[in-house]
Amino acid sequence: MLSPRVAECYQFPLFHEVHLDDQRLLNTIDGEWFEILHYFPWENYRVHAASYYDALYDFNVSQREVSENPDKTTTETKEEARQRLLFDRTTMQTSETAPQILYKGQVVESKPVTVNPMELSPGVVPARLAGRQPKCFFGLFKSFLGTVLMGFPAEPE
Repeated sequence: MLSPRVAECYQFPLFHEVHLDDQRLLNTIDGEWFEILHYFPWENYRVHAASYYDALYDFNVSQREVSENPDKTTTETKEEARQRLLFDRTTMQTSETAPQILYKGQVVESKPVTVNPMELSPGVVPARLAGRQPKCFFGLFKSFLGTVLMGFPAEPE
């Protein structure tokens, strides 16, 4: 039973595909792991999925800032810095290179709206304005859980 808010934006499937492989795995003796994954209650993990997507976005933003502003380990004196800034000016350059910016203002980016858990389902990931589309949380979670249920060690590899 879906809540009225979800039911109004939920598209009921027109076709239900029954895969022969799924039926065979459900009927095998050692296929308990598949039965657990096949009837997995993904609705209970929507809040965790939203937290995952928000944390992934924050991590990607912080990594982009780190790659744009690498730490300089070399220290230079005031005189060396003055010489570097003077000779790196456009009028003093011998080759055609892009001029350096002496002062870069801080750009404040607004944090995007957090992900609404009720909009998430298997195969549906939140839309971001830039970057690659993230991997589906439910697919990753079920694959990790499935390897554990099959008897493999619980490792991220």
